[in-house]
Amino acid sequence: MHRGEHVARAQQHLRDFIRDLIADGAEAGAFRDDIAPDELAQCGGALLSAPRRAREAASRLHTARSSRR
Repeated sequence: MHRGEHVARAQQHLRDFIRDLIADGAEAGAFRDDIAPDELAQCGGALLSAPRRAREAASRLHTARSSRR
């Protein structure tokens, strides 16, 4: 298995786990239930990946600037 596939499976497992926690919490009345647990879990995943994506973008910008010199 390639590293990318392994990471993607782990990320999906984490999203599923978070979705299930949100669903259980909403059912128990601890969380809001007006937004689907899948949607909230997806948003959480996006928030968690934001720092990595920012680093990747900064790296691409630095590479682009360096190649112009």
